[in-house]
Amino acid sequence: MKTWKKALSLTAAVAMTATMMPVSAFAADDETFKIGVIGPMTGDNAQYGLGVYHAAQVAAEEINANGGFNGYNVEILDAGDDQADPEKAVNAYNDLLDKGMQMLCGTVTSGSCIAVGAEAAEDTFLFTPSATAVDSITSGSNEFRMCFTDPAQGTKSAEFIGKHKLATKVCLNSTVSPFLATICKKPALLQISN
Repeated sequence: MKTWKKALSLTAAVAMTATMMPVSAFAADDETFKIGVIGPMTGDNAQYGLGVYHAAQVAAEEINANGGFNGYNVEILDAGDDQADPEKAVNAYNDLLDKGMQMLCGTVTSGSCIAVGAEAAEDTFLFTPSATAVDSITSGSNEFRMCFTDPAQGTKSAEFIGKHKLATKVCLNSTVSPFLATICKKPALLQISN
């Protein structure tokens, strides 16, 4: 069920973002709008990248089945596999540009998003469905985040846990989000009473 909710959320995000794009983003003789996806397609974090890639494919199929947008069909290019490595993400970004990418969905992980964002800056419309680090979206005015930042997630999670008295102790995987781990080490922020 959670997987479908994530897929539907990403589908909606791609559809909304695509409809915001000006027609001038398309080449005059091109009838297809090309979207690239970068994320870990292999390795330990592949579940995240593959989920985003497959959701983008579903979104494109639905958009195209309903006539596209502004007369254009959507094509999801072969995914760029960055294996959650910033250097590989930049290489994947350049490869997708060579394939005619006009918008980037991703990158999926924060470190890769920071690296690609610096490379893309004002040149590419970029939105990340899942990069939560504050610095993930700071390089250009064409960059957007479709999720909450680490500080927002940490604070709201702690407030919710404390308010609903769901736990007196919380264990986090700090490799996923160092910021969340830092927030939750401070009992006052957790608002958890014994």
